[in-house]
Amino acid sequence: MKSFLPYLFSLLFICCITAQDTIVGSNSEWSYYDGERPLRKNWKVHQVSEGVWKKGRAPFGYGYSDVNTIIDYGKDDKYKPLVSYYIKEVVIENTSEALVYELNLRRDDGAIVYVNGYEIWRSNMPEIDIEDPDFGALSIVDGPNESVYHTKLIPEDMFVKGKNKLSVAIYQRNRTTTDSMFDLRLIGHADAKYFSYLIKTQEDENKQLNEQLTKLSFRQQLLQKDTDYKLLEKSNGMNKLLKNILFALLLIGCIAFLWLYKKMNVKLKKRKTTYQRLKKEKAITDREILNNSLFNLRHNQYLSEIITTLEGLSKKDAVPKLEIKKLIKNIGNNLNQEEEWQKLELQFNIVHTRFFDKLKKHCPSLSPTELRHCLFIKLMIPTKDIAKLMNVGPRSVQTSRYRIKKKMNLDENLEDFISKI
Repeated sequence: MKSFLPYLFSLLFICCITAQDTIVGSNSEWSYYDGERPLRKNWKVHQVSEGVWKKGRAPFGYGYSDVNTIIDYGKDDKYKPLVSYYIKEVVIENTSEALVYELNLRRDDGAIVYVNGYEIWRSNMPEIDIEDPDFGALSIVDGPNESVYHTKLIPEDMFVKGKNKLSVAIYQRNRTTTDSMFDLRLIGHADAKYFSYLIKTQEDENKQLNEQLTKLSFRQQLLQKDTDYKLLEKSNGMNKLLKNILFALLLIGCIAFLWLYKKMNVKLKKRKTTYQRLKKEKAITDREILNNSLFNLRHNQYLSEIITTLEGLSKKDAVPKLEIKKLIKNIGNNLNQEEEWQKLELQFNIVHTRFFDKLKKHCPSLSPTELRHCLFIKLMIPTKDIAKLMNVGPRSVQTSRYRIKKKMNLDENLEDFISKI
């Protein structure tokens, strides 16, 4: 029984790395503020005080049948508060367990989401200063859009180990609104495909930033031309003053452009650093999976050797043959050499991309056994261990290497050639 424990642990490990972790689910408890006066700008980082803040379970709002907590919207139906505030403390023991975090947000009408005081997402909100007392959502949410959960992927370095604070401000389009809604779910993903989705999202955001920068530059050029035209209409006595104004406008435009360009570069460098770190972590994980697959193959080979030994014992008269045959049958039922080979080759292809394709391109006549032999050479497994894994003698391994080298028509050492692929 003990011999099966490593195999079981490896299976549990593989299952865990592909799981997702719901950190904040539906019906979660939040602290909320629904007073008539908007809070100060630093509300998202202050401690929640009893009396001013209330507690309830999501979804929050009014005018919906599936609301769990109805918030107060004042006594005047034609002059309701434009904004309500929500805070939740989230504990993350190990941020590296997830590659990407997914936010699912249901909002009516707009929302701004903060993590540990930093704004990470504006949904249906204008890109202007939120200190304006009449600051509201871009558009009214109605019809089928009222039940939609909007999704945003964020990198794991947005969170810290231990306590984290999620803060959300829900904005209405106007003060005569008839409904309000807030619900949020936070899910951690360890699946690498979500990391690909995150990179694609970040590339789209970078594209949007570049488009905004282009529009800003174009508007600056239009302003420049308009100013030039007006300068030409002035009298000669005003030329000196107009030249000074033109110079000031050019200087402001250059400063604004340089500031935006620098800010964009800082963002790109940070994302590149995050990408490289996640890529390195993924490579380590792939290597660990490959090692597990190789361990399983060795484990099965060890069981095969036990079966051979037991079969030899069963031929002797002094050994209880019935018990040995039962043991052989039980061990054989747990062996699946071909399936383990397929798992090993699949994981090997993830770590060493297109290895077998390159080998077959160089020498299409290589057999499946010879390809597996090349796999072991690539992993730098000793000849003695290769012989056990392939159930042959060490001399047969040397003979196989000579045959492979001859098929490939190699002048150099086989190991050196395979190490370069």
